[in-house]
Amino acid sequence: AELMLPVLLLPFMVPPLIGAVQVTSRLLDARPLSEMLGWLRLLALYDVVFVTLCTMAFAAVVDE
Repeated sequence: AELMLPVLLLPFMVPPLIGAVQVTSRLLDARPLSEMLGWLRLLALYDVVFVTLCTMAFAAVVDE
C-alpha cells in the first residue's frame, strides 16, 4: 500500500520535472526567455490544474 502512491504519482510528476530541467538548463546557458516559453506554459498549466483540483477536492477529503 505504501508503494502505490509513488507509482501512481510518477506519470503526473515526470512532465513538470522535465520542464523544470529544460528551463533551468536554458537559464544557465543564458538563452533568451522566448526559447523557454513552451516549457514555462506547461509548468504554469500544471500549477493551475493541480491548484484547481486540490481546491475542489479539499472539502471532500477533509470532511469533519
